[in-house]
Amino acid sequence: MNHDPPADTGDGGPVRLQVSSATPALAQGVLCHGPLSVEEVSCQDWEDEMGKKIALLALLIWVMGSPPAPSFAQPAQIPARCLHGPSEQPNHRARREQALKIAEDINRAETSGPVVIPGQRRDYRPLDQLPNVPPAPAGFRLRFYTDGPSYAFSLKDTLDPCELAIFSDQDTAIYEATPRAGVHIRPLETR
Repeated sequence: MNHDPPADTGDGGPVRLQVSSATPALAQGVLCHGPLSVEEVSCQDWEDEMGKKIALLALLIWVMGSPPAPSFAQPAQIPARCLHGPSEQPNHRARREQALKIAEDINRAETSGPVVIPGQRRDYRPLDQLPNVPPAPAGFRLRFYTDGPSYAFSLKDTLDPCELAIFSDQDTAIYEATPRAGVHIRPLETR
């Protein structure tokens, strides 16, 4: 580093400035008009440095404003088309209605068992002991659970990308729904 005093050559050559590292903003405000302190910098050096910073800033703005490049690692995701809903086809409607009828049949078979004396608990039967319950329609998977005093079941459409499910329990209300998107299961942490 040159620590000679600043000199104006008068021939249009570079004017040398002394710029303190603690006052770079002040040096920029002075725009090459005289000494500031310890470190010497020529106006040309300062202009070169500013030109680099401006070019870098312009590049950064251009990159941030550009649309993302397509990724060839993953194909574009095409949204799944639900089989049930406003545009439900007649064959899928028939399968869904058949699954709803099976849900009604299971609830009817479980509640039509022996009369329960008040104060006595009802024992629900396993699926294979229920009369008049047809098999699940094509593409639906039936799951049935009972522990005696309660039961629950679900009919899930395995063909539907939106995973329609029909479910009920000993309260006999029948529900029809699809899973909520974007839900993540997080296991409880143990101590």
